[in-house]
Amino acid sequence: MSKRVSRRIGAQLSLLLSLGAIVVPGMANATEQWVTDNVRSVYPLSDGSFVITFVNPQPICTNNATYQYFWVSPGHNGVNADGAKALLATALTAFVSGKKIDLAFEAATSDCFVNRLAVKM
Repeated sequence: MSKRVSRRIGAQLSLLLSLGAIVVPGMANATEQWVTDNVRSVYPLSDGSFVITFVNPQPICTNNATYQYFWVSPGHNGVNADGAKALLATALTAFVSGKKIDLAFEAATSDCFVNRLAVKM
């Protein structure tokens, strides 16, 4: 292959990548969403995971629970055991102080696995 053809292919590939026409494996289903609300409940489970529910309905989370369950579970959506403990402490702090939280979760499934959250001021 000549240098000229190689450069042309490289330029075309760069253009396609910059336009988003080529999907990188593993990124095609990335559907991170954010919600902001007051915590209604925090329900810890014996395996180190827990559920957060909000005061207001969050239609962006598609599970069928009366109050949508946002799951924090080690091994899901990049959360490890120490991260789950930190998220639990943060969620409980927001709950007892009556503060809203910003919560990032994976919307590709109805499990709505949480990745991170922050207490709003």
